Amino acid sequence: MIRYTPEGYKDVWEGVATLRVSDKIAPYDIQQNGTIGFVAGGNELYYALIKTKPIPEVTAQCYKYNENRMKYELVETY
Repeated sequence: MIRYTPEGYKDVWEGVATLRVSDKIAPYDIQQNGTIGFVAGGNELYYALIKTKPIPEVTAQCYKYNENRMKYELVETY
């Protein structure tokens, strides 16, 4: 994700991941959806990864923007 900083546009978060599994390891479909939401003018970012197969699972994280480091930093995992 990019954001405008005092140094211009910069990469500020790389939280979206890809899950790849070989059919020999897991012979079933893996279904997952990621959502990103912002609060307080973009200073808080909420990221959720929802897996529906093979076992339902939800991971949610809250990040706050650090003005000094110009990055979103993880503050809590739910």
